[in-house]
Amino acid sequence: MGIAGGSCSGKTTVVNSLVEAFDGSVSTIAFDSYYRDQGHMALSERARVNYDHPDSLDVELFVSDIQSLRNGNSIDTPV
Repeated sequence: MGIAGGSCSGKTTVVNSLVEAFDGSVSTIAFDSYYRDQGHMALSERARVNYDHPDSLDVELFVSDIQSLRNGNSIDTPV
């Protein structure tokens, strides 16, 4: 199941409610863990990044990790 929505729209609240409803027998993975590395950028440059834009996230790695999980493999989330 995927839970999607804009920033501060309550996604984490919904996910936490589902985890509680299923007595913790579900696993979660947060797309927030897949923001592209900004360590090489100056702070002034980072301040101009639109973190709500899809290009700020490593979508390819996220999809690859979801596929690995579906195949029964473990993953190391980037953050």
